[in-house]
Amino acid sequence: MRRASTVFVAVAALGAALTLGACGDDSSSSSASSSVSSTPSAETSASSTSTSASVAAVPTVSASELVLPEGDFPQVSGGKFSLEAGADNDNDDDVAVDKPECRDLVASSHEDERGVDQAERELELPQTNGTSPSYKAKVKKRIDPDYTENFDRILAACGSYTLTVRDDGRDIPVRMTMERLSPAGVDGAFNGVRMVGTFTQSGTEISLVQHLLLGVDRGTSFQVSYDITSTGGSTVAADVERNLVQMFNAQRTRITAAN
Repeated sequence: MRRASTVFVAVAALGAALTLGACGDDSSSSSASSSVSSTPSAETSASSTSTSASVAAVPTVSASELVLPEGDFPQVSGGKFSLEAGADNDNDDDVAVDKPECRDLVASSHEDERGVDQAERELELPQTNGTSPSYKAKVKKRIDPDYTENFDRILAACGSYTLTVRDDGRDIPVRMTMERLSPAGVDGAFNGVRMVGTFTQSGTEISLVQHLLLGVDRGTSFQVSYDITSTGGSTVAADVERNLVQMFNAQRTRITAAN
């Protein structure tokens, strides 16, 4: 779905990083429950380096049944949930990068992604003080090598690059940086990345920040992320990484326990 402002168009492009494009056409939404931020679950240590793909059978249930349920997201007041599910058959022709080796970062669909069952649930948090934050969880029923063996190569090649978003015939350059993210407490192997984009609109510098955890289990690729658009710099709240670790662990458990 196309967002109204250029700020959110750029956020959508940032969210497409690491081949994490939009899902299919089926969607639904609901309001989040009213509470405070979730508390952490028991944590165990794990490697934050390259992920190894599980050889167990791919779950038979659909991606929309596998994706993290609303109850396993951080509990916030005034949040709104949405779900997109189905095969990804779209392309991002309105996004380009200045380094060819980073093209996969913004390609929402590859030939081997066509027809893959995938689903993404998003929790949009209330907008306050010029910020627009959200949490997301996504699963796709295939092994994505960019989550695993390609990750280090992508990280090395794309530490900095320029992403250009075409919106209504106008090119918007977004200066991007990318670095490894290694929070404690993740169950099992994973890769993590922090991406920051900046661009100027009407004389105001806008920051786009994404924290992303990637994993593969039972032939299923999954990720959880936090995105925020802000005019106040690239700092994120202290509880973001804790919330992402909880979400990631819950998503992995859901996949390993599925039929």
